[in-house]
Amino acid sequence: MIQQNEIGRICTNCNTYLPWEMFSKNKLGRNNRDSRCKKCIQILRVKRNQTPERKSLMAEKQRLWRLKNPDKALSISRRSYIKTGRKQNDARNWRYHNDPIYRAKKDLKDRTKKRLKKDLSEDRWNQFLESRRKYVANMPEHVKDKLCISSQRYRDNLRDAYVLRAILHLPSGQFIEPELLESQKLILQIKREVKKRKNETNFAN
Repeated sequence: MIQQNEIGRICTNCNTYLPWEMFSKNKLGRNNRDSRCKKCIQILRVKRNQTPERKSLMAEKQRLWRLKNPDKALSISRRSYIKTGRKQNDARNWRYHNDPIYRAKKDLKDRTKKRLKKDLSEDRWNQFLESRRKYVANMPEHVKDKLCISSQRYRDNLRDAYVLRAILHLPSGQFIEPELLESQKLILQIKREVKKRKNETNFAN
């Protein structure tokens, strides 16, 4: 079989005859083209990037680039949040309230981040946690008012944590099927609508 002609050539990786348009330009190759097709090169590049050494190298390059270009990195992150941020936050929020393993890992990760940010030893960190517990126990009135507003918002919007605790009487980290959670929300919405109409009728009479 002809290796190459004026129409195309055989890829040295997949042994498939393809037109020249399927090969990237390369000044060192025959006919100024690569010996492997674009698809094979893409597959090999993905495999190479999946190795731990390559991942760590790319992560370090990205970190250095963000340090050198803080404005560009901020604009890119903002555009990405506008596109997918709300959807990702909703997915993480649902998983946090319904997947106990994910919730335990996230809580541990958050505590570790706070400790590293404050640069505290184990004893100092435990003292910090104890002071936080005392603060919550003797919370000021203005903070309690904010919490009441937040709780009311959870109740009005039927957030997953509220449905689990108040309706199903389960801890917020308990995992249940999404269909069951949505059905409980629908039942509660119907009950609220019926109660609202009854009150309106009684008020009219």
